[in-house]
Amino acid sequence: MRALAIAALIPLTACMPKPPVGPMGALCVTTDTQAFVGRAFSDAVAADVRMATKAATLRAVRPGQMVTMEFDAQRVTVTLDAADTIVRVACG
Repeated sequence: MRALAIAALIPLTACMPKPPVGPMGALCVTTDTQAFVGRAFSDAVAADVRMATKAATLRAVRPGQMVTMEFDAQRVTVTLDAADTIVRVACG
């Protein structure tokens, strides 16, 4: 009976969402991002941050800007100050 119940659940696992994977095959990682803190934000720096973190997307957050609070493991969030200088790099 137990085997029958387990067998009935197996097809349901095919409908479960698979964990997201970034374009480089991994989720966002922030192991070596401290080097970006203090740099002026630009398109080139944004591309470097995305490559360093393996993130699928990048979100730049400026002072006073409203953002969603959802966590996205494929996104890197770059927090900027009023002069567009990077003050923080974090996944999510």
